Amino acid sequence: MSIRPTVKLKLSILLVFAIAAAGLALRLGLRDVNTPPATGLQPAAARTTAPSTTVPVTSPPTAPAVQPASGNQALETQYKQAYNSFFSHRYAEAIKTANEIIKQDDEFYKAYNIKGIALAYSGQPQQAMENIDKALALNPEFGYARFNKALAYELSAQYNLALEWYHKDLEVENFVWSYYGISSIYGRRGDVSNTLKYLKQAIALDPGVKDFARDEKDFNPVKNSPEFQALIR
Repeated sequence: MSIRPTVKLKLSILLVFAIAAAGLALRLGLRDVNTPPATGLQPAAARTTAPSTTVPVTSPPTAPAVQPASGNQALETQYKQAYNSFFSHRYAEAIKTANEIIKQDDEFYKAYNIKGIALAYSGQPQQAMENIDKALALNPEFGYARFNKALAYELSAQYNLALEWYHKDLEVENFVWSYYGISSIYGRRGDVSNTLKYLKQAIALDPGVKDFARDEKDFNPVKNSPEFQALIR
């Protein structure tokens, strides 16, 4: 029995999304939930392992701790649960916990942000962006929401908007995976000069980025250039 064309189209879309999500998972960048925007170049981040056995992630540049987004410690504890669920790829659980937080405090911006990126990885780009935008409306300087907006745009192949928001993130923090994200987009385009420019800045923050860059498929169009090979050596 043959599959109808509409079903084939849906399956193709799901396959493309899954491939994109796998490629972008690297740039989630496990972040300290109380880390503020960095004000300058920070020491190389400590390495850790991802929830999945195949996708490594990194922590962001270290910075002094700041006050939680809310004075309600119980909500902060719930937020950490949502955050941990997301990084364990339990997206529905992260969304559910974020919704519980929002019911108690509809100005808890971090809950909208974590809900938004969980929705993005659940294949709901419009709802994802609405929630990330809500987080930014409540706290325009929240670097993690700026980064997630860039990541959500990249996930949906809106690369010019992704570049714009990676740069907006860099206005408030020197985050290694924003530099890497910019570099990877230029890599897809075969732009050796800009690929190297931003990849060098990512490596300056964390030399371990070289390990990821060697296997990054986004860099395939530039991977054979002598300058690229010298950089990741």
